[in-house]
Amino acid sequence: MNFLIPVYHSGADLSSAPGSVDRGADEGALEAGLGQLIFALIQVLPGQDLFGALLGGLGAGLVDLLGPLPGGSNQMDIPVQHGEHPAHAGGAAALAVRVHDMGFAHAQRRAVIAVLCQNGKRRVCGVKVFMGSSTGNLLVDKDAALAALFAESPVLIATHCEDEGTIRANIQRFREEYGDRATAALHPSIRSAEACYRSSAKAVELADRYGADLHILHLSTARELSLFDDRPLAEKKITNEVCVHHLWFTGADYAAKGNLIKWNPAVKSAADRAALRAGILSGKVDVVATDHAPHLLSEKEGSCLKAASGGPLIQHSLIVMLELAMEGRFTYEKVVEKMAHMPSELFRVDRRGYIRPGYYADLVLVDPKETWTVAKENILYKCGWSPFEGYTFHHGVWKTFVNGELAR
Repeated sequence: MNFLIPVYHSGADLSSAPGSVDRGADEGALEAGLGQLIFALIQVLPGQDLFGALLGGLGAGLVDLLGPLPGGSNQMDIPVQHGEHPAHAGGAAALAVRVHDMGFAHAQRRAVIAVLCQNGKRRVCGVKVFMGSSTGNLLVDKDAALAALFAESPVLIATHCEDEGTIRANIQRFREEYGDRATAALHPSIRSAEACYRSSAKAVELADRYGADLHILHLSTARELSLFDDRPLAEKKITNEVCVHHLWFTGADYAAKGNLIKWNPAVKSAADRAALRAGILSGKVDVVATDHAPHLLSEKEGSCLKAASGGPLIQHSLIVMLELAMEGRFTYEKVVEKMAHMPSELFRVDRRGYIRPGYYADLVLVDPKETWTVAKENILYKCGWSPFEGYTFHHGVWKTFVNGELAR
């Protein structure tokens, strides 16, 4: 089988070039489209070219317009060079804007909105907001700032949702009780289902109130699914995604994997995992993605209150989903829909996500009969480890093509 990987590529228009899908292709062989959008986190500091920085991150990325500033200043200009970057001639440049510390001055918030409006939906696929302190100093939890963003953003708002007050109270309680003895098994009690639901419910309420387009990232609980419906994607203004690790692991795996499966939001119960899998079938879950964060093993050491959250996922995300399909959890076609078609439609990725005449030929050739076990010698991540080490899978990636060119 051939599978499509819709990684956004910010090069020139290739719709009539050898790298595009041709009507003469063997459509029997090109029977499924699969993959996912890969986003790079790129920090843009004063004086940098926004699109120049964009090119350095896997072709398209989440662009941090408001990165940590020298001296802790909360005043800055946002240097956006308008007009086409040469590498984008003939093609739409897709990017997202990531914001944090939205309690800053009114003038700075207006500058962010101005960037979004000036670039428009053709260039900006969304703005990412951390409604929970998962990464560095990216927390956005001030009610007035959130309301302003939801009211004024002209593009989709993608949120990481965990209630900060709930998490801080839980951290304090477990730190007092366990200190440095806190194990990873406590992580889903610290970054709890209640914390996830409170924040997701708040985001949905804001989107409903202001009519904003909202996409909630990495759902991890059954209760959060009650906030969504099963209408077709084209009819929704509020959407969501579930990550591969929340579809594979459960709280029972902390005993063997420990901090290696410590993510934010946390891997939770078997009942939560079952509900997320069911959501894929029912249509309540719109997209399947990853939360790729390739920390070094040294950063994953210590108590769960100190170890870094996150892990490498991109190499094995497709294989994991194909394994679940082989087990009968859902069909191969459903995997294609959630990992290729829906991301492409939701983020308006130009001519990717499907195998169609004139579309970019991003394909993965998969051997559906290859049996192999994840081990250090076949891990491609520079961090050198995977949470899936020791698991045996029954599909193998044979070849990968990007714009019709063999990449691996």
